[in-house]
Amino acid sequence: MPDNTSQTEAPVALLSQALLELRAARGNRQAEKEAAIHYFKCGLANGFQVGALLEWLCFWPNNRDSVFWQARLDSKFLDMLKKLSSRDFGLESNEAAPADGGKPSSGQSERQEPAAADPERSAGKSV
Repeated sequence: MPDNTSQTEAPVALLSQALLELRAARGNRQAEKEAAIHYFKCGLANGFQVGALLEWLCFWPNNRDSVFWQARLDSKFLDMLKKLSSRDFGLESNEAAPADGGKPSSGQSERQEPAAADPERSAGKSV
């Protein structure tokens, strides 16, 4: 993936790989979790924010053609995603992924530093 990707360009190759892995994992919750973690780890490693990755997984290019729909995922999968932490993505607490409450955000083109993304977490920490 090129280094100059923007937060508004969906990572098609990453989404394609996620679809293959999630289809193969269908019905196996642990394998679905591992496929989801792999998708988010790769996306974060390429500079994407969690919110953008989640939005693309569930809604890109539209609801009926999204990875979520094509892989026939359900609300239990979404519940599992909500429980994932930055540690699941291989990040330590001081390099946490930009927090957005686990919800897709509408302003994906603006990059935020982790401290700016979550004022509650950064308020009690010294640099």
